[in-house]
Amino acid sequence: MENGQRTSSEVARKIHQCVLCPYSTNKKYNLQKHYRVHTGEKPFACPHCPYRASQKSNVMAHISTHKQFEDGTKQ
Repeated sequence: MENGQRTSSEVARKIHQCVLCPYSTNKKYNLQKHYRVHTGEKPFACPHCPYRASQKSNVMAHISTHKQFEDGTKQ
């Protein structure tokens, strides 16, 4: 565009490439999360046990296993 702003199609074309493997994404945050695969960083912890994960959604799914055992629904 003439006024220095990018159109949505121009923004969507920006690719963020991992320098350690072939992974690429158009969202910078996804690349930041991806780097945890290489660093081994696991900033999210289960409050019930030593389990840790690189993504919050994985810890949330894990926590539900504790609730199943507390309810007696899984043996």
